[in-house]
Amino acid sequence: MMDNDSYTKFAFDGGDLFYVELSMISFKNYLKLTEDNFTVQKKALTDKYNQYKNSNENHDHFRSPLHMTYDQLYELEEEFVQRFRQSLIIQLFSYVESDLKGICTSHSSSTESIYSITDLKGHNDLDKIRRYMSKSMNIEIAKFPLWPFINSLRILRNKIVHENAMIQTKDNDFNNLSSFAENRFELKSQNPEPTFQNIKLYNRSFLDECIVNVEKFMREVMFAYKPIMKM
Repeated sequence: MMDNDSYTKFAFDGGDLFYVELSMISFKNYLKLTEDNFTVQKKALTDKYNQYKNSNENHDHFRSPLHMTYDQLYELEEEFVQRFRQSLIIQLFSYVESDLKGICTSHSSSTESIYSITDLKGHNDLDKIRRYMSKSMNIEIAKFPLWPFINSLRILRNKIVHENAMIQTKDNDFNNLSSFAENRFELKSQNPEPTFQNIKLYNRSFLDECIVNVEKFMREVMFAYKPIMKM
């Protein structure tokens, strides 16, 4: 029978899982609070718009109450809601990337590894994380059922941050993002043969799906890890 020193120091515990759960509860509450407020504001503006529309007032002037209320509705749906949902995607993926990096760094430090995640080559930070976990922790995250979702979330986040929520049709990631968008969000353009398409997050349920899948993925990482025995 091996003593305690026969095992590496690094291991996940219940505190790690509890932290993931608390973080996701916070994201869910943040989403609900903000989206509920948008719903209330949209209903108030829609009621106001319909009142003006059914009135006998002259609506021809662009500064008429009807036009101004329409502009407010448009701003709410196309600017405020979109910016919030984009920010949530950014925050969620940042959480995933930051936590996975922290796991790799903690493992490297606790096991006194001769290399860390920063020493590895990769196409991006998520790829470096994948390489470190495979090489040092015996965790093949690329084989997890939710890996394609997390990787596509990375691509979506990058397009929001670096390309103002747009993607070129000739982009290497276009086919991935187009497939990922199905029943989740829209790629839109007014041009029948576009070179760019705008990413529009019209479906609130996609944000709920992101939170659920991020939690499942992070928990799967923790359940997959088995400390390596030292001989």
